[in-house]
Amino acid sequence: MDYPHTSYWFVLLFIGLACAPTRSPASQNGAVNTAQSTAIETVNLRPVFQVNRRTRYRVWTQIHHTMTDPGGGITHVQYEIRGELTWLVQSVEDDGSATCVMEIDWLTSNQTKDNGIIQHNDSRQPSGDLDLTHSRLVAMASTPVSFQVAADGLVHSVNGTDAIRQFAEDSVDISEELDLHLIESATDLAMIAAAPDSAAAHDTWPVEFTWAHDLGRLQYNTTFTLTSVEQIAGIKVAIAKANAPLQLNADTQKVRAALRLPKLMPDPEVQLASGSFRTQVMFDLSRHEAVGRNTIEHLDIQLVFSQFDQSATFGFKEYIHSQALRIDEQ
Repeated sequence: MDYPHTSYWFVLLFIGLACAPTRSPASQNGAVNTAQSTAIETVNLRPVFQVNRRTRYRVWTQIHHTMTDPGGGITHVQYEIRGELTWLVQSVEDDGSATCVMEIDWLTSNQTKDNGIIQHNDSRQPSGDLDLTHSRLVAMASTPVSFQVAADGLVHSVNGTDAIRQFAEDSVDISEELDLHLIESATDLAMIAAAPDSAAAHDTWPVEFTWAHDLGRLQYNTTFTLTSVEQIAGIKVAIAKANAPLQLNADTQKVRAALRLPKLMPDPEVQLASGSFRTQVMFDLSRHEAVGRNTIEHLDIQLVFSQFDQSATFGFKEYIHSQALRIDEQ
């Protein structure tokens, strides 16, 4: 698909921003800190929903997993996920909230291990190298879901995940946390979460999220900052960034399932040595939606097994880089 003229310029600038220094939710947003603001231009960073407004996004995520055993052995796995999806405003309420539909057009997921062999999976193909992964992709890409979105861009709920599970039938186990993962995906797509209706450059606002992780729950104590407002290809664009320290609340059952621990093996102590999240968003102030988003997340987790006065520590590092780019709008 060709890029519309204006989106092309956004993409070029956004790639440059991505090189500059700089995952259901429980969320709390605070007041905007305007201590640094003076009598300068303010902008509305909230979505302005219009029925039947449709936007297409191209998404990309690369995940690096590194596991270190007590003997110093290291195992690497890399995942690369690509896709295109459509975001549609279905209905708008008097209070400014909306029901929005996300329809995934296609998804691919490629897995690369230490041996260099790549296992390819594509929802558009009749089969893939990993049956379980391929079945999940097909189920996701075959079933649209809808979200309840508040006027300030916070996503409160999702509907339609039961249809995904029904489509998959017994061929694949769709996690009960699918709802949480989808709400996270929608939050990181077209809106800026908990956005103020009036902000000037350098204003900040806080918002907290709790998202699902393979080992439990990740808490994000996020601070957004409006860094600048610029004219790009004749369209006014707000550029915002966000940073968050991360806190991992481990779930013993999830840890044991993720590590496939035998029953007689003791529960490990899960320690988050470090965790960080940062993102940049380009927000089209004419349509009040994101043009592009670049996000980097890092986790360094230690799993300590103790028994009979002895302990063994496994290291697990997770690096996630994701982008979303608008490729068409109607």
